[in-house]
Amino acid sequence: MSKCPQLMNLTLSTALSTTLIKALRATLRIMCSVCLYFSVIGAINAATIDDLIANNKLTIDLRISKTENIIAKEQITLSIDVATDRWFAKGITIDSFTMVEAIVLPLTGQTINGTKKVNYKTWVTQTREIILYPNQAGIYEIPAIAVKMAINTEQGPVSGIAYTKVAELDVIVPAKLKGISDYVVSNNVTVKVEYEGEVESATTEEDEQQAEPIYKIGSAITQTISFSAENVPAMMFPQIEQPEINGISIYHKPGQINDTNNRGMITGKRSDSFSFIFEQAGTYHLPERNFFWFNTASQQLEEITIPGQTWQVSTEVVDGHSSIGISPTWKFDKGLILQFIALLISLYLIFRLYRYRTKLFNLYKRVSRQQYRQYKQRYLQAIKEQDYKLAIGQLYLLTSEFQRSGALKPETPAHKEQIEQRLKLFYSKEPLQLQLIEKLMEMGFGVSKTTFTLEQAQQLLKIKKRKSTKNNDLKLTDKIQLNSRD
Repeated sequence: MSKCPQLMNLTLSTALSTTLIKALRATLRIMCSVCLYFSVIGAINAATIDDLIANNKLTIDLRISKTENIIAKEQITLSIDVATDRWFAKGITIDSFTMVEAIVLPLTGQTINGTKKVNYKTWVTQTREIILYPNQAGIYEIPAIAVKMAINTEQGPVSGIAYTKVAELDVIVPAKLKGISDYVVSNNVTVKVEYEGEVESATTEEDEQQAEPIYKIGSAITQTISFSAENVPAMMFPQIEQPEINGISIYHKPGQINDTNNRGMITGKRSDSFSFIFEQAGTYHLPERNFFWFNTASQQLEEITIPGQTWQVSTEVVDGHSSIGISPTWKFDKGLILQFIALLISLYLIFRLYRYRTKLFNLYKRVSRQQYRQYKQRYLQAIKEQDYKLAIGQLYLLTSEFQRSGALKPETPAHKEQIEQRLKLFYSKEPLQLQLIEKLMEMGFGVSKTTFTLEQAQQLLKIKKRKSTKNNDLKLTDKIQLNSRD
């Protein structure tokens, strides 16, 4: 009886241990579920770019370089700033876009990296810039710009697209620019004008006292006008046109444009060259030219004047120059006269030979063996495709074209026996080729299942020139459908 309490105590201890172990297991399951739950929630919260923005882990902002008193044709820079408290997996990218009545320069692909402090914590930033020029007065809407990005988070890289907010630009045209269409807006514009040309040497004291140089007929002056402006692309400079001047030929060399970008500052350069060739004697005047630009530093309209030019041209002629209207000094150009005579002879020959164009074309076909080459190409193609019946027909025509005169005429025979007789006659003096012809005929009209190689087909093309024989029994005029694939 004394052992019963001990046994009961042991049983009770075992039951308590089992209960405790089960409780511990249940607690561990709950803790694991809670950890898994919060891990999933954390992963969900960082699953998209929008979630990062909503959780204040990512920001995107649009900055405009100027928001007030924007002048038409003035440079405006849009800066798109993306910042995160983590780091970027790769550089942000922006798709190109257009705006009505505005010039948007192509994106350069350069990303500006930086840092900033947000609540005493360092964030990394990436910035992309877009440069545009509104051309007219009015309200311009800047659409929401899509920015592609990839952010490294605790749960791994998160990629996606975020959009900037829609913005507006209020563009004006100052009263000073009313009525002026060709101008640029900048804080620094320079214009340089250069002249190059030949000047006739003064021969008398009176000539030496004249202020203007004297030019000869046939002399040329080259005027080069070069523009340079900050914050203006070269394509926005005004087009230069010279007035027509009787007695002067003017040639315009296409403008050379160049843009440079130094730390975000664009400098445009344009250079135009004009050549003035004097064709007649006299006094000529090139009027002055005025160009306008609005100075953003002083907010004033500036004007640049290119002074006019006066040229004196004597009656003397530059050696080798032919000038219309100056008959006493005009010289014959023997080379030009010979070229003109050769042209007349060529035109006469073309006119005379036109009536014989058909015969000339046939002569060309015979000389170039055009028909022979066509038959040869079709014959080899038929061999490749194992269309031996068509190959036999093309070989017959090919041999007929090769030996045009005599018994072999380019006519298609009517029966298999006639074809075989004609080809065997043609290759009668070539035993190896004669065997190949018999094999090809068997494959084309018989039941042979062997193949005819391309090398064997090439062997039949090794034809030696021979005299034609007159055999009236072999003159065949009936037709046979050998050149079709039916």
